[in-house]
Amino acid sequence: MSKLSKERKEGVVVSFSNNSGYGFISPYSGEKDIFFNIKDLKPTKAGFVPGAKMTYIEGENNKGPAAKEIEFNHRIYGKDV
Repeated sequence: MSKLSKERKEGVVVSFSNNSGYGFISPYSGEKDIFFNIKDLKPTKAGFVPGAKMTYIEGENNKGPAAKEIEFNHRIYGKDV
């Protein structure tokens, strides 16, 4: 079981592969890009594209830090996505 931070972070998708189902989010805080898997999108649906604004909680997978509980950043869009 991975440890999750309690703080939601914000960032932007910098890459995503539809074939593999994973990509990377660049945090607005300037930290290193963080891995994500489409399985961690809440609710699960397609729509990851470079430039998409996201919020997430930092956790871990078997290879290191990973974004969990990923959501579209509704504040950016001004409406539900």
